[in-house]
Amino acid sequence: MRTRRAVVALALAVAISPDAASAQARGHHPAPFARGVSDARLLLSPDPVVRRAALTRAKVAGASVVRLSVGWRAIVDPAPPPSFDATDPADRSYDFSRLDAAVEDAVAHGLEPLVMVTSAPDWAEAPDRWEYAHKGTWAPRPAALADLAVALGRRYSGAWPASGAPLPRVRLWQAWNEPNLPRYLQPQWVARRGRWIPYAPQRYRAMLAAFERGMRSVQPDATVATAGTAPVGEPRDGQGRMSPIRFWASMLCVAPDPPHRRLPCRGGSPRFDVAAHHPLSVGDPDRPAALRHDVAIADLGKLRRVLAAAGLAPRLWITELNWDAGRRGVPAGRQARYVARGLRLLDAAGADLTVWHLLADPAPAPHAHPAGLWQDSSGLRPRRFLAAFALPFSVRRVDRRRVEVWAAGRGSVAIERRIAGRWRRIGVLSTRRGTGRTFLRVRGNARLRARASGRLSPEMTVRSDVPQRVTVPRLRWPTRDVRGGSATRAFESPDPPAVSPAPPVGGDDAPPSPLEPVEPGRDRS
Repeated sequence: MRTRRAVVALALAVAISPDAASAQARGHHPAPFARGVSDARLLLSPDPVVRRAALTRAKVAGASVVRLSVGWRAIVDPAPPPSFDATDPADRSYDFSRLDAAVEDAVAHGLEPLVMVTSAPDWAEAPDRWEYAHKGTWAPRPAALADLAVALGRRYSGAWPASGAPLPRVRLWQAWNEPNLPRYLQPQWVARRGRWIPYAPQRYRAMLAAFERGMRSVQPDATVATAGTAPVGEPRDGQGRMSPIRFWASMLCVAPDPPHRRLPCRGGSPRFDVAAHHPLSVGDPDRPAALRHDVAIADLGKLRRVLAAAGLAPRLWITELNWDAGRRGVPAGRQARYVARGLRLLDAAGADLTVWHLLADPAPAPHAHPAGLWQDSSGLRPRRFLAAFALPFSVRRVDRRRVEVWAAGRGSVAIERRIAGRWRRIGVLSTRRGTGRTFLRVRGNARLRARASGRLSPEMTVRSDVPQRVTVPRLRWPTRDVRGGSATRAFESPDPPAVSPAPPVGGDDAPPSPLEPVEPGRDRS
């Protein structure tokens, strides 16, 4: 009862006046360098008080997008009857009630919903599921995913009848989550002729193509994003999770190492509007990934080069970003600087949407991540770095006379300096395209902050000495084809362990399975 009252108090304390009609008319895509939040536990809560308070907190955090993670197996019967029509959102085997409420409330709060679908029902998985595989991950059938996309596209087309008024339209869609992890897609690898072959990228290529085709059939102008790939993988092939570059290269049929030669590809590259990635970090955002096939914030250019080698130049979304707090996370004094600097690097890499995961800390558990913008689910204890996400502001000394300042916001951002115990304005930054950058004359040690739209950024301290220069990459990626040979590298297969997080199909410790690479739109059920 106390928690519920606290949530109600928060919802009443932050006054907003949403206009659902104007929110729907703002356009199909987020504004340049938009920010969003993701927290299925709160944003999809069956309790409307909790759900609406969470949306209010998203507005406080400066978000314009909410990512709604929907489990496919949670919205459909586990054993639908033979008469089940998977393309009909009105079929009784579907239950969209929680998603309906979340979408309606998000739009009513002036937020754009981004719906992400994952976790297949048992009947939509391939046969002979490995007994240790996570439910919903075993080679989901592309044709079944296409039918779900049709049902979702119809229901959230803006014209589907509901109580009182049609359901709002959902324009932003994401097909699956972190498919390079066994937790979300299995098997990751298959063993053939004594070698490990990537299987998950091939299966996901077919799944993405099927989802895109189904969605386009009912919403031709919808925005379809790929699943966000996890930032790191195992250093050797065949050992559980797949590194993101290995996954993307295999999915797009290019070599994983520069110059990323084109390789033979069955069915061609899938169609999508947005490439998504999750550069979740544990340290300094300027530090590149330790392994060459992993992708951190500082080296998103690796992913851009793989996409360019495949002849693609999609938009880039970061659909999960955070730093753990607490004793095992980033020290409180560094968090605001890491968040602001990380957003600065993502802007330089061309990301036009960054989603923070999570709104509030989950319940304590061995593998839980205390990375919420708020420390508790009642929303009464915001973390210190919340202001750095709501009004991102980064400062870096260039030489002894000048500093570079960068900020994200709307309109003009005032830059202030602490002088003789008072804050004084020393410059104004224009952020017409979502972000802005300028150079100011600042000598000596200085404390700076930004002010915009009634928000204050955390204070940033710049020293008088000139640190080692950090070059912000200016990435340019061609769209022309990069032609190369058709040879592909093969790796010797290690002995499979007795219990593997991602078993090889056909290995000694795995059950027999009919799984083979599939073409987009083809099913081997």
